[in-house]
Amino acid sequence: MLRQLSMIMVWLGFGCACAPSLVDMPSPLSQSASTPPVRADASSIAYFTQAERFVVQKRFQDAADSYRLALVHDPYSVELHLRLASTLGKLNQWFSAVETLERALVARPQSRQLQLELGRLYVELDDFSSAEKLLKKIGPEDLEFKHAWILRFESALWANRPELIQEIRNLVLHELPEMACVVARLLEDHGEDAAARADYARCPEPTDLDLLRIGFRENGGKLSERFQTYEPEEKLNQPTLRPVSDLNKLNRRGVELRRAHRQRPGDCHVLSKLGHWYGQKNNTVHSMRYLKEAQRRCPTNPAIVLSLAWAYWSQGQKQEALKLSRWILTQDFEAQYCNEALKVIELSDGPKDGN
Repeated sequence: MLRQLSMIMVWLGFGCACAPSLVDMPSPLSQSASTPPVRADASSIAYFTQAERFVVQKRFQDAADSYRLALVHDPYSVELHLRLASTLGKLNQWFSAVETLERALVARPQSRQLQLELGRLYVELDDFSSAEKLLKKIGPEDLEFKHAWILRFESALWANRPELIQEIRNLVLHELPEMACVVARLLEDHGEDAAARADYARCPEPTDLDLLRIGFRENGGKLSERFQTYEPEEKLNQPTLRPVSDLNKLNRRGVELRRAHRQRPGDCHVLSKLGHWYGQKNNTVHSMRYLKEAQRRCPTNPAIVLSLAWAYWSQGQKQEALKLSRWILTQDFEAQYCNEALKVIELSDGPKDGN
């Protein structure tokens, strides 16, 4: 599924917030020094330097080959294994990346860096049991603990293991009570609003906006004007709702959208997409709540308006669908939007001339 877990740290606002918003906690791979801690072997350093140059040039296959050659001369280097695994990931060779780190961990079984990065890959590949088994070896005394527990907690949430979720939560709040904010944000991303509320109450940071966001999802009304409105940058052209066969993909999409909404609550694109997602989940109340809010904030955006029109049509509210679609025809929008509006009008048995 490859959810780009290195970005979770940014989304959560780690440190001063799994909050830059969340304090930015990049993967240790991105924090590596320009030269790896290799033995004084000229060949290894030369191949490493060549590989780094290839990475800058985005010649990732050549970079991977050079890292492998460097490892021939320094087979125990943690840094070289991490660099190679990262490069293989850029080539979408994820299982090769896993094998690389597994081999490295055999040679360096106490390396917390290797355990963390291999655990990260396990989570990205949905191997949650392997991730938990490995990451729990990283304890509160280790520098990698904060990274590791976030991955463990996220993994338990994805695997829907309530007892493990509670166990990890209790552990981290005992060792690091200030991380209640991060716990709450992860719970909210995964749709656990009641549990998120409880941990937002423990959060040392102001959480009034977080509670307003959750309150809107639970109770409706208007999303607070304290959240800035963002017009969509990309075009939205959502057709009528279709069933989704892969429920895992659908659920992942929901987490991604809730996380995006937490980061930018007033983003009309996210609001509309989240409304569409709730529609796919057959949650009509929440679907219309988000679609209407998107249209309220961005009333002249044709894609946002059409998304709501299609939702009205799918629920049999043809007059509302016609009203929005006919409005599209009175504006000077691109032909694709007018054609889409005509489709809604035709399916709603309305006249095509907009009268």
